[in-house]
Amino acid sequence: MGYSFIDAIPAKTTVLAGESLNVLGGVASTEKAPLALTVRLFGRCGETWKVLEEQAHVLKPEEHRHLYFTVTPGWFRAAPWDGEAPEEMELIVSDRMPAPGDTGVLIFIKR
Repeated sequence: MGYSFIDAIPAKTTVLAGESLNVLGGVASTEKAPLALTVRLFGRCGETWKVLEEQAHVLKPEEHRHLYFTVTPGWFRAAPWDGEAPEEMELIVSDRMPAPGDTGVLIFIKR
């Protein structure tokens, strides 16, 4: 693979349910030519990974790029998670759905 991802780095580890959360991530290309890809911030509550935000990018050869994502307040409510209000969420930056055993960076949701 000609690229790798930088872990999700949340602006804080505890978020209030009605707030947004800014997350820093990134991607580094080892390709000698431009590389187009869609980078996603995934979130998981329980067993379900979902795309929280996605961004299309074209990287220059061997570019290392920081990416900024915003998790909107709706993701910290019960509606997207089958009616159960999350108390914590894992975050991963990737271009594909995380595998069942993948783990991310944990944040806590305060009500």
